[in-house]
Amino acid sequence: MREFDSGATRDNIEDKPNYEGFLSPLVLEEFGRYMHQHRYQSDGEVRDGDNWQKGIPTDAYMDSLIRHMMDIWLHHRGYPEKAREDLKEALCAVMFNVQGLLYNLLLERMQPQKSPGEDNVTVTRSDIDDRIYNGEQCPDCGGDHETGHQRLCPRMLPIDTTDLYDPDESIVDLEDDCHE
Repeated sequence: MREFDSGATRDNIEDKPNYEGFLSPLVLEEFGRYMHQHRYQSDGEVRDGDNWQKGIPTDAYMDSLIRHMMDIWLHHRGYPEKAREDLKEALCAVMFNVQGLLYNLLLERMQPQKSPGEDNVTVTRSDIDDRIYNGEQCPDCGGDHETGHQRLCPRMLPIDTTDLYDPDESIVDLEDDCHE
């Protein structure tokens, strides 16, 4: 337990991700600029900032990732004139493609295992968002999953998530004692 000079207390932070330390505001600001610039399509339409989360195939991310990695490699080896884009743009493009690949992997791992003769139940981003942010209460544990709460009870999903989450790797902070 941490106690501040004011007398206020908070939980310890040793076992919590340090996003402020892991991420750089300079890098995220530049990435945001890059992403905003690429919202403008050749037909003049502007796509939503989260358009990529609607689903881009892994093969498309890989093709793009390799092209942009070639540009980074050319810059690194002293051939910037051979690169299709400047180094900063290529780095942001790689960051986008890596994020897309990781997003696809995480969504894939949240899919239930199909039993013979059963249709797959697809868990989408909106399924998870609805359960995290719509203030639903877990019917099994009565846990208070209020809007903005950063925890997701695994039983709030429409699938059995028992074997899908490693608490050390998951992007979702699961309640350890929720259903013991």
